[in-house]
Amino acid sequence: MIFAKELEKTSIMYSVCFGLKITLMSDLYLELQDSRKFKICFYRVNNFAQQTKGYSPILTFKVSEFDETLKKLIHYGAQQEHNIQEQDNQKVVYITNN
Repeated sequence: MIFAKELEKTSIMYSVCFGLKITLMSDLYLELQDSRKFKICFYRVNNFAQQTKGYSPILTFKVSEFDETLKKLIHYGAQQEHNIQEQDNQKVVYITNN
């Protein structure tokens, strides 16, 4: 379970940028699923302190079009926290979605 302040914004970002399917959404709860039926669940909280209390989840996604995906993420509100790292023909970037 991941805490998020804006479930609608979160649902759009994950579905558009990573192709996850919205399987359940209410005012308090969001459930997304990938093609392998892996689920990511979000619970709405009211403030940033509740959103980050106790842990900092790290999600990793492999994408075919890194640069395009990063542009979409930023367009939908994600923030790039560090420079893009490249190693062994792979790119990695740390983003947050506050």
